[in-house]
Parts: sequence; structure tokens; C-alpha cells
Amino acid sequence: MPRAIPSTYLLARRLMRKTSAVFELAEIELTSGTVARVANSPVNVEAGGHVWQAAGFAVQGLGDDGEGSLPRITLTISNVRREPSAQLESGAVLGRPVRLWLVSETDLDDLPAALAWTYTALSAAVNRKTATVECGLPSRLVAVPGMVYEIQRFPGILRRPPS
Repeated sequence: MPRAIPSTYLLARRLMRKTSAVFELAEIELTSGTVARVANSPVNVEAGGHVWQAAGFAVQGLGDDGEGSLPRITLTISNVRREPSAQLESGAVLGRPVRLWLVSETDLDDLPAALAWTYTALSAAVNRKTATVECGLPSRLVAVPGMVYEIQRFPGILRRPPS
């Protein structure tokens, strides 16, 4: 079940940075089966058995709105090379999972699932300087089987109209 990134994420990031280095990692699954992994870091980061490419990125839309709705976030990655840009332009990211991690330098070997937030890529845009992916939780109406009311089981609710 996906979770929204609440204001506690922002608080955790501030507290973690006081005691150790903190890495923000983003993972985007593409329809081709490949996974793009970037680290908000000046150098490549090895974490969870993978190399995360150094890339400056920003996440906008974090926080609680107090209304109980899940926010849409925008992931903006700077200086994207041509190959990832082509994948984004072709729509290979739409509808695919986008995961964000907040990881302490002491947890790089095993990425803690508790500090991962998963969204779905809803739109993507690329220009000369940045790639932007808008993420959220698309509203899908799921049919839930309802209760079947029968006169035999619920005689007080379903009365036959008088003839």
C-alpha cells in the first residue's frame, strides 16, 4: 500500500542530517524493465547492492495538507543525459512506480523499507536542463462486493409492497 510523504519525512531528514550523512535516493521503473536510480549527491552512491547515479534532484509537494488527501509530488532531476530523456519523452515512465528513499550513511547496505515511499508516475516532461516527473496515487475505483440483501434474511429491511 503506497504511503504519502508526510511532514514527518521532512522532520526525519532534518534530524538525520544532524548525526550522519543522509542520502535521498530515487528509483524509477521503466516499461522496458530497466530501472533508473539516482542519488541526490555529488558522487555516485552504492546502496542496496546497486550504484545510484549522482544527480541533483528536488522533490516538491512534500507535507500534509490536513485534509487527509494524498499529495502529488514533483520529482525534478537536473542535467539528465540524452538516453534517459528519450525514455521519459517516449512515455516509458507513465504508470510506473517511482520510489523515494531517505537513507542514513549507516544503512546503505540494506535499504530500510520503512524509509521508502512509492508513488506512480502520472506525467513526465523533459527540457534542455531538467526532467520532471509528476507522481501521485491515481484514483482507481475498485469494485467492492457488497452485501446481498434477501427478504428471508432481512425481513424488516426489505418488505414487499402491499398488493
